[in-house]
Amino acid sequence: MRALHLRMLLDALPALGPEPAHEVMARIPAPTLARIRRAGRLAWLPVRLLVETCEAAAAVLDEEGLRRWGGVALQAAAGAPLTRAFFLAVLGRERHDPAALLSSLVKAWPLLYAGCGDLLVMERAPGALRLLQGPTPPALRRSATVLPLVGALGAVPAHCGLAGRADAAWSPDVEWFEYRISWAPPPRT
Repeated sequence: MRALHLRMLLDALPALGPEPAHEVMARIPAPTLARIRRAGRLAWLPVRLLVETCEAAAAVLDEEGLRRWGGVALQAAAGAPLTRAFFLAVLGRERHDPAALLSSLVKAWPLLYAGCGDLLVMERAPGALRLLQGPTPPALRRSATVLPLVGALGAVPAHCGLAGRADAAWSPDVEWFEYRISWAPPPRT
């Protein structure tokens, strides 16, 4: 996976509060932190570094905290120089449609997440989208890595000015995970 993603996760930690952020950083192995920080933003890093970072967060945060962390990281991505233009272009072209933004993120997945399985749009309905990820490597079949992704996916509707949520159907024994993202329709004017 790209170092950019790991850096965004690290940069999102302070939004969870100074104490949890400090605790998580203290639990990430020093060689892992050094490798993430040393790498160029577009460098490919082993998935193991994501697992170590997320396991450190899972030791400190509850499930909701892991989801929130993923959502904050997505917000950071939307404002980062490399990705801000992408978000603005999709939102401008598609009139703030969460399904369009999610579909565009799915298309960008292979550019950021090599070795993490494919991400596919399986079903698109008014106010909802269903994604499938797989084959998911065994190292990523854990709540520590799944819940931040669920949080990021659930935060997408907010970028379109809508309330939304995401859920996942997954198991450590299964290669294919399903994510369901839903949002309330915009208010009628």
